[in-house]
Amino acid sequence: MSHADEELEVEILTRRNFLNQTVVASCACAAACVFAAGEADAQTTPKKPGGAPNRPGGPGGPGKNPDGTPVVGTYTVGALASFARQPDGIYDKFAKAPTAFLVVLNEGKIYALSSVCTHKKRLIHTYEKDKKQAFCPGHSSVFDLDGTPTPVTPDGDKSPAREPLPRHAIAVNAKGMVVVDTSKTFTFEQRNDEGAFVEKKAAAPAKEPTEKPKTGTGAKKPAPAK
Repeated sequence: MSHADEELEVEILTRRNFLNQTVVASCACAAACVFAAGEADAQTTPKKPGGAPNRPGGPGGPGKNPDGTPVVGTYTVGALASFARQPDGIYDKFAKAPTAFLVVLNEGKIYALSSVCTHKKRLIHTYEKDKKQAFCPGHSSVFDLDGTPTPVTPDGDKSPAREPLPRHAIAVNAKGMVVVDTSKTFTFEQRNDEGAFVEKKAAAPAKEPTEKPKTGTGAKKPAPAK
């Protein structure tokens, strides 16, 4: 193969890799676009420092920053109308600090599960093998859509986690945005309480105003009866 042929082959491979990466990035963006605002809209309240760095699979607690400072607050996660088009599953865009929660779509409801494993307080994320489950990389506990741990791990061992994941308060604001408040929590038994979930449905479109009949000098008058 000549030097010119080698350069041509490298150029073709480079273009092919660029296109492949572009397609992958576009698909990932489409799946994540529902989560419009995220951390930028968070209103946080610092609390007493403590704990270890919070990282996937590392020790930590709800809302702990990488420096170990606990933070709670309200987070805008996306428009309600956008969630209506998403399939059921567990979305982990907010699983890391300082938010530390999972957004779940399940049977017409949207709710926010804590992303802190109930076993050793490690951060969990969406399970790569099943998007309707969450996985703890620390000791392989798996959680279902409702936050309850499965009886066994993927390896067939008894699940280290025994307690279900708590939920955070969730609501829809006046602008139609879904907002999670990590300062408020609900137990599994309180999962159907007001504030523990919102209905997954698109906002009703605004109705067009009904056109009124024209009046005044330019309006046609009805013909007199004969």
